[in-house]
Amino acid sequence: AYDKEKVLADEASSQSTEYTRLQKLEETTTDNYSLGVYAFNQAKYTKSIKYFKRALRKKDLKNRDEANYYLALAYEKTNDLAKARKIYQELEKSASYKKRAQSRMREMPVK
Repeated sequence: AYDKEKVLADEASSQSTEYTRLQKLEETTTDNYSLGVYAFNQAKYTKSIKYFKRALRKKDLKNRDEANYYLALAYEKTNDLAKARKIYQELEKSASYKKRAQSRMREMPVK
């Protein structure tokens, strides 16, 4: 039998578990890139923007283009299309992200 209360309780529990995981990750790591990816995958786009911007401040960040790509996606998700477009334009200079950046820009509404 379908138990609506149980389904809703399970869903709430699952959401709070995910939030707790993010909190624990925040307390135990200084790897802002990983925190950004995790927050992004939890649909916490504003939080992910904060982490990706912090990660990108590091001069020795190895996956800079990937972090920028995630940052642009997060800006898209928060409807900050101008910032997303600016990052995609920079990523067009990257061999590994050029096609993806161009594809994302084609899908964005023209302002």
